[in-house]
Amino acid sequence: MTDDRSCIRGCATKGAHWAACPNARHGHDDPSVCRGCAPRPAADGALICEPCRRTIRRLLEDAGDAIGHLRSIADPTKARAFDGMFVHSSRPDLPAPVAADLITASDDVVRALRAWEYILGGDTLPPRVPGLGAGADAATAHAAVHASAEVILEQFDAIANDRESILSLAAVTVDRNSGDPFWTVADVVARWPLEERGRTADALCPECHLRQVQISPPRRRGGPERYACLSETCDWIATSDDDGGLWAGYFAEEPPADVRPHDPRWLTLAEAARRGRVTPGTIRRRARRGLIATDAGRYWADDVDASSTPPPAADAAAPTTAAATRTAPERWLTLTEAAELVGRTHRALQTWKRAGDITVLAGRVRESEVIAVRDRKAAARLAGSRHPG
Repeated sequence: MTDDRSCIRGCATKGAHWAACPNARHGHDDPSVCRGCAPRPAADGALICEPCRRTIRRLLEDAGDAIGHLRSIADPTKARAFDGMFVHSSRPDLPAPVAADLITASDDVVRALRAWEYILGGDTLPPRVPGLGAGADAATAHAAVHASAEVILEQFDAIANDRESILSLAAVTVDRNSGDPFWTVADVVARWPLEERGRTADALCPECHLRQVQISPPRRRGGPERYACLSETCDWIATSDDDGGLWAGYFAEEPPADVRPHDPRWLTLAEAARRGRVTPGTIRRRARRGLIATDAGRYWADDVDASSTPPPAADAAAPTTAAATRTAPERWLTLTEAAELVGRTHRALQTWKRAGDITVLAGRVRESEVIAVRDRKAAARLAGSRHPG
C-alpha cells in the first residue's frame, strides 16, 4: 500500500508541473514561468514534506542560539527599547538605546515555544504566557528557549502527523511574517543570522546536483553538522544525523592520497631545539654541516640527540705502556669524518645507521666498524657483478 499524501503546507516539487501548466504545455522548464506546481509528497509518517520537516526541526534546534544571540547584541540590564526615535541627552547615566525589534522578537519566540511546552507537558495554559525577564542575559535566554524546544522535539513525530498541530507549530517556526503580527523563529534567524564559518562540500547536492552545498560546523559539542544547498533554485537541507547518518558519510572529507603517517621522530625546528637544549640557529648550523638529517623542514631526532651529546670521555687513568701495547685504542669518528674516510656521503651513513649496520654513540662511530661495513658492501657489489644472474 502506497502513501500518496502531499505536504499540507502546499509545497510543490521543483521541475514537476501539472498538465495545464505553461511549462508542461510547451515542453520546457522555465523557472521564470513556473518553478514547479505539482505537490510535493509528504514524508513517511508525517503530513508535511521532508524539506519542511527538516527545516522545522533545524529551526527548533537553533532557537536557543538565535534568542541567546539577540540578548547578546545588547545588555538588557542597561538598555531601553526605542522605535527609531529617541532624544539625545548629555546625561551619562542614561541607558543605551536598543531597537524595539530585538526585545519584541525574542519575547514573541519565547512565549510561542513556552506555550507549546505548557501544552505538551499537560499544564494549564496561563492567560498570558510569560516571556523573558527584563534582566535575562544571553545564557539565561538560551537555556530557557532550548528547554522549551527540547520538549517539542521529543514529541515532534506525533506533532508532524497531526494536521492542526503541525500547522500551528509551522506558524511560529518556519512561516515568515517579518514581525507582523508576530516574530517567528525563521524571522529571527533571517533578520539576525548566526555567524557560521562553513566550507563548500566537494560532493554534489543530492537534489540539484550542483556543487553548492555548504557544510556548517556543529553549534554545540556533540551536535550535528549542517548541510544546506546555496543554489537559488534549490532548498535542500540536512544534518549529519538525518537518514541514519547517511549524509555524514556522503559529505565526509577524504584525506589526500599522498599524505603519509607522521613519524614522531621527525621534529620541528622548535622541538629539535628544545630536545637538544640549544638554539634553533645551532640546529640549523648542525644540519648544514651534515650532522642532522633534514626532510621538509623537520629534523631527525636521533641526530639531534647525537649532535647534542658530548663524545665518550677518555679514561681518567692513563694506560700503562704494556697495556697500550697489548690493546690498540679504538678510534671514534664523527659521522662527517667517517663519511670522508670511507668515501661516502653523510646521508649514506645515516642509512647505514637506520639499517643497523653501524652503531652511533653520542654522534660518533667506531672507525673499524665503518670500514668493515664499507668493505662488506663493496664485496657484495663485486659478487653481484660477477654473477648477474
